[in-house]
Amino acid sequence: MLVERCGEKYSQVFWSNSGAEALESALKFAVLATRKKRFIVCKNGYHGKTLGALSATSGEKYKKDFLPLLWEFVEIPFNDVSALENAMDENTAGFIVEPIQGEGGINVPDSSYLSKVRALCDRHDVLLIIDEIQTGVGRTGTFLASQKEKVSGDILCLGKGLAGGIPVGATIVSDKVASAIPKHIH
Repeated sequence: MLVERCGEKYSQVFWSNSGAEALESALKFAVLATRKKRFIVCKNGYHGKTLGALSATSGEKYKKDFLPLLWEFVEIPFNDVSALENAMDENTAGFIVEPIQGEGGINVPDSSYLSKVRALCDRHDVLLIIDEIQTGVGRTGTFLASQKEKVSGDILCLGKGLAGGIPVGATIVSDKVASAIPKHIH
């Protein structure tokens, strides 16, 4: 039912205990699908406090005591399509984005931002990882905030609103990503 609500591009769900764990899974699944360990993230983005999610989180507030963290994370301004395109290269596994930034200050992008991001990711063979841990499950008027632009990611992370306060996370992936995940790897 969750896959049906999220959209036809998604095919499999991995359940976890939190949004941070959902993002952690997304990182591992992206590496398995691409064999790359470079990610692009947004300034003021917040993705959690586990080591992988913290690596994707912007700023030093939560990170400074745990440096160095994982892999390569390149930070660009939120809502800046040109910066995203300039940051992409042949070593980029994925772009992690919140449809609306929460902890970073309730930042809402331009109305066509996610559509342009989807097109860039497709053109450069970069996975689009949409973090809807805070915005998903009806919290913005549609089941997913990304559905307002009719955009699906390759990987989708859900959390907070999913179980009414009970700790749960979900990492939902496309067929392309699902086919790269061996059993028992995570």
